[in-house]
Amino acid sequence: MNDLSAAATHVVHWRHSLRTRLMGWFGALLALVLVFQKKIVSGLTAGAV
Repeated sequence: MNDLSAAATHVVHWRHSLRTRLMGWFGALLALVLVFQKKIVSGLTAGAV
């Protein structure tokens, strides 16, 4: 019983860390996209003007 609960706790922690890592990656990707979007837009407006 103790081993089972320990295994369950391990799985829960692993899933939580995986989700946190995925959210971190997604956030970083989103930030990169926003930064590049701003650079592209400012570059286009600078080129247009």
